[in-house]
Amino acid sequence: MALYDEAPYALEAALPPIVDNLAAVTEAEIFGDVEVILLRIRLGKSLSDAIVGADYVQKNVIKDLGVKRAIFRNLDIEIPDR
Repeated sequence: MALYDEAPYALEAALPPIVDNLAAVTEAEIFGDVEVILLRIRLGKSLSDAIVGADYVQKNVIKDLGVKRAIFRNLDIEIPDR
């Protein structure tokens, strides 16, 4: 799994809530070792880097049509044959 954001600080800020949520589901015995799961998450340096080898891409952005169009335009450039 890869995370990407144009604002690098947003990537770093995303990790603590992920750790907290993983800890909660681990306590509930839904998932196993948090550290093993965290090793599978990488921070993409660019959109291109984040989607390398991806079978699924999910965008999470503000509800702004211009922003969404820009993201889909960039995805179309990066992965035109999918």
